[in-house]
Amino acid sequence: MEYYSIYIIIYAICIGYSFLLSLAIGVCKAVGFQSIAKRRGIEQHAVAWDILFGIGPAYVLGAISDDYSRRMGERETNHRKWLLGLSVAANVVATAMLLLSLILMSRVLSSLRFNIPFAVSSLIIIFVGTYLVLLPLVVAQSVFFYIALYKLYKSCDSKNALLYLLLSIFVSVCMPVFLLILRNKDDKRLTAPDECTLNA
Repeated sequence: MEYYSIYIIIYAICIGYSFLLSLAIGVCKAVGFQSIAKRRGIEQHAVAWDILFGIGPAYVLGAISDDYSRRMGERETNHRKWLLGLSVAANVVATAMLLLSLILMSRVLSSLRFNIPFAVSSLIIIFVGTYLVLLPLVVAQSVFFYIALYKLYKSCDSKNALLYLLLSIFVSVCMPVFLLILRNKDDKRLTAPDECTLNA
């Protein structure tokens, strides 16, 4: 009995640590995205605080990227729309998978007569199907996300933008740190923030 109690305590500590770390990273990202977006005149900067689903920060990042492209005279990218759509789609699929799994498990637990092999095979089909649908969405979202993130870094410090991006990809904990460091910086090539605003 004592063995299981120790195991539960260790497990709870690990879960608590992971939760606090995720929360800290989410807050750092939100502060960075909102500070940059607000300074660039993006009206919807407050949605960067959507830490739970990550849809708001993705939209704000896309808006910052679009703003940079517009200021530098590049072609319109619509990163905010792509990131918003892909984030919403991924969240809908993941939520649907979770609900189907919970419904199936509740039926198994509430009825001893329920067909266990059928339940297991159904769960496998749900997980595999969700994976096959989520995979292309996550890949596409990651591509647009890192393109937009690179433009954000360029808009703050073009000389080190590539280094920031590579570290953000391979050492993901670096990204919130970079966002906090760069949140009050603008690259010299960028137009003064108060002269141009993005009407998303």
